[in-house]
Amino acid sequence: DPNAIYDKISIFFNFGVSGADADERVYYFDDLTFWGERPLTRAPCTAQSCPYTSIEWVNIDQGKFTKGVDQGIDNETPAHLVTIPNLQVMKSEVTIGQYRSCVDAQVCEPLNQNDTGCVWSSTINRYEDHPARCLSRIDLSTFAEWLGDQHSAFADARLMTESEWEFVATSRGVTSPFPWGVDLIGCHLAHYQGCESGPTLPTIPVCTTAGNSIQGLCDLLGNVAEWVADDWPNDYLNTPRDGSPFINTSSDQGTIRGGHFDYPYTPRGSTPGDLSTTMHTASDPRRRVPHVGGRLARFGEVDAPLEWISLPLGTWNNSRVLPFDIMKTEITVGHYRRCMEAGICEDLSSNQLGSCGGLVTLQFNGYRDHHPLRCATLDNILEMTQWLNNQALGYQYRIPSINEWLYANSNATGNETYPWGTQSISCDEANVDMSSSQQGCSLDTEVVCSHPAGDTSQGLCDMIGNVAEHAVSGIRIQSSLKAIGLSYLSVPLSASSFEMHELLQNPPIYHESLGGRLVRISGRAP
Repeated sequence: DPNAIYDKISIFFNFGVSGADADERVYYFDDLTFWGERPLTRAPCTAQSCPYTSIEWVNIDQGKFTKGVDQGIDNETPAHLVTIPNLQVMKSEVTIGQYRSCVDAQVCEPLNQNDTGCVWSSTINRYEDHPARCLSRIDLSTFAEWLGDQHSAFADARLMTESEWEFVATSRGVTSPFPWGVDLIGCHLAHYQGCESGPTLPTIPVCTTAGNSIQGLCDLLGNVAEWVADDWPNDYLNTPRDGSPFINTSSDQGTIRGGHFDYPYTPRGSTPGDLSTTMHTASDPRRRVPHVGGRLARFGEVDAPLEWISLPLGTWNNSRVLPFDIMKTEITVGHYRRCMEAGICEDLSSNQLGSCGGLVTLQFNGYRDHHPLRCATLDNILEMTQWLNNQALGYQYRIPSINEWLYANSNATGNETYPWGTQSISCDEANVDMSSSQQGCSLDTEVVCSHPAGDTSQGLCDMIGNVAEHAVSGIRIQSSLKAIGLSYLSVPLSASSFEMHELLQNPPIYHESLGGRLVRISGRAP
């Protein structure tokens, strides 16, 4: 049994060097025929020696980048801004050894042993550190579910979305057209058509080439192409801008990224060649393609601190405004999620009420934790204050009064037209509906603080735009409900149109463009 021989015979050599500098390697023999060498640390996995913990995850910080191109192949256009949440991404493509662990657990289906292109056997072999191929998108989703069942920390392991893939392949949007930068592609950077491989397999062990992203992800171009979670888009006109997958229930095609060992590099004139960070292809997601595998991602830590900015004593509209602290940002989905997990705030993740419909649940899909909370009622904002007041942090938390909000909006001067001064509003300063006059605003919420040109001099973000905000006519909560500040759906018709508008319905009301922020003052809540 060649596999048994392979499993038993490991011969250590010192190449005439002693001590710490000894070049110790393991040589493997198949039927006593020498066939190659690998460092000791890359010995093949078994289900016992390389379980799920052998997967190396790389932290990718959230960010915004330009996906696609404006000039080029139609299905890669138009270029557009996309925001990506904090991620953890597999350093390498899923290997044969990693996938085998799932097969051995009788959860994943073994690859076709009769297909020589798949190179699969029921026992450990010399290709365990090669990328698994002949995987369908369904196979990879099953592997992700199994991985989550092994450890609660991996419960959200999943296929990457196409936007996430391009974000990490461009090293968070800075190295287009290649993960490593602008240096011309070569076999030392990626494994593609014409590059030398082993005697049997067209692939090479993962992380062999030097073409990593800045963050350290391997083989984003070449070796095997990679399934992503998206259905196939004809173009990017109507694809998500929040990093989530494009879903088209009428399509029978999935999306593949990254190129592979048999993919040529063909320059497109002055633009990147076919093996680039923008290239994508389509295939049936049920199909097992000999040159396609994949890698997984999961959401990173939700960094959702409550940041506060102190404002001094002042006046607004001839009324005295006492010193107070106000949240730098609008309440984010991440903030509210923490309150939901504490059992204080209403669980909006399954709410379908009001004009919001599915928008309420959409914001809890994991991609919008840094977007402002929307579809929030006055009661929801009050629950946030209760959650904070219960923690006895030395402050009283509440909804701002109208005078407090307008005072903060005026740079604590009482006389500014906009948070940024007197310059007319545009998409540079605020996320509002400018579609009638110019292109640029998103017609959806954006990550908070995405328009620093519109901040107050004290640093408050999104006082105008993103979502309108709850405020009250007086400190007493029973006072009439107001919504202040433009939302992403608001059309700024005049300089005064942002000041306020009153909701006609009595609370609770779920409105797709309504959220809020809190204020606090020193002292324990009553």
